[in-house]
Amino acid sequence: MQVQEPENKPNIHILNSGRPIFIPEGLHAGHEIFSKVAELTGLSLCEYPMSVVKNLSDPSLSEDLQAFINEKPALFLVPTNLKIKGDLIDLAKDKVFSFASVSTGTDHVDLQNLHQSGIHFVHAPGANSRSVVEYVISSLPLIFPEDQLLRGDLSFGIIGFGRIGSLLAACLDKLNFSYSFYDPFVEGKNKKSLKETLTSDVVTFHVPLTREGDHPTYRMVDQKYLSAIPEGSLIINTARGQIFSEESYFDACKKYTCIMDVFPVEPPSEKMTDIAHMISPHIAGYNYSARAGGTALTAKNFLNLLGLDKNDIPYSPGNYHFYTIDFLEKESRSLKNNPSNFRNRRENYPDRGDFADFLIKHPDQYSGYLKKILDLCTVKS
Repeated sequence: MQVQEPENKPNIHILNSGRPIFIPEGLHAGHEIFSKVAELTGLSLCEYPMSVVKNLSDPSLSEDLQAFINEKPALFLVPTNLKIKGDLIDLAKDKVFSFASVSTGTDHVDLQNLHQSGIHFVHAPGANSRSVVEYVISSLPLIFPEDQLLRGDLSFGIIGFGRIGSLLAACLDKLNFSYSFYDPFVEGKNKKSLKETLTSDVVTFHVPLTREGDHPTYRMVDQKYLSAIPEGSLIINTARGQIFSEESYFDACKKYTCIMDVFPVEPPSEKMTDIAHMISPHIAGYNYSARAGGTALTAKNFLNLLGLDKNDIPYSPGNYHFYTIDFLEKESRSLKNNPSNFRNRRENYPDRGDFADFLIKHPDQYSGYLKKILDLCTVKS
C-alpha cells in the first residue's frame, strides 16, 4: 500500500523559528552533525537522555516524553525501540513537525497514520548497506575452508534484492562467487524462482519486515520454505528476526549452520542464542560509518524537507575498538556466554571500523581470503 506523505509545501515557517531539534544523547556523531543543522536552519539543538524513550510500552504515560513534545520540536529524533504509533502520534499532532530515526527500516512507524496527522518522518535508507555486506562476506571463513573461498566455489541465494542484496551481489561478482536472487519486486539477469534461489550453499536474507500485501515477509520462512534448502547449507539472517517464526527458527538452526544477527523475539532467549552456530546482537549494520553516516543522511534528509538542498555533512572518524573484518567469532562467543547482555550490548555498541578503516591502520595484516575481500570489496574514500 502506497503511503501518502503530508503535502510538500515550502516549510519556510520552520526556518529561524528557534524551535528545538531533539536528539538522544550518545547518538553517533549526533552533536557534531546536528550542531551544523541548527546553525543552517536557525533552530536550537537539545540532547535528551535515553531514559525519556527507553522501554516505553505506552508513551502517553511518560511525563518526560509529553514535556518534550509540548516544546513543539521541529525534529524529534528517536531510537527504533520507541514505536511511532497510536498514542504517540495523537500526542504529537499539531506539535511535532517531523519525527526521525537513524534507521534503514520503518517497521517501528505507522507511516500512514503519521502522515495523515500532518507529521513528517525522515530516516536513513541504505546507510547500513555496506556494513551488512561486509558482515556477510567476512563471516564466511568461520564456516568454509579458505581454499574453497579462494576458488569461489560457493553458490549464494540472495533473498531480497534491494540496496543490500544488490550491493552484496556486486561484491560476490568481484569475488567470483555465483549467485541467484529472488525478489518479487525486482527483475534482473540472475533472478530465479524462490525454490531455485534457496537451492544454494549460502542463503542470505535481505528483506524488510512487512505484514500486508501480496508478498508479506512476516513469518515467511516456514517448513515448506526450509525444505527447499539443501542440507549442509549456511543460512545468514541480517534482515529481520520475525521473518522466521520461533518454530522455524529452531528448525533451521537444528538442520543447518546458521549465523543469526536477528531473532524472532528480541532480546532472544538463551535457547535461541545457544542453538545457532554464530550470533550477534542485531548489529550487522552497526559499523561506525553506517551509524555516523546514518546520522548524517538523516540530517541531510531533514534539511531537504526544509527546502535546503545540501551536500553530505562531514563528520569525524570514530575511536575504533575492533573491525568488521574479524570481529564476529569473539562477538558470538561473548553473547552466547552472556545472552542477557543482548540489549545492553546493542544499545551501547562500541565503534566498529569498516574495511576501509581497517586498511588505514593495518594495511598488511591479512593474506588469503580476507586480503582478497579487503582488496576487492573496500570502498576507499
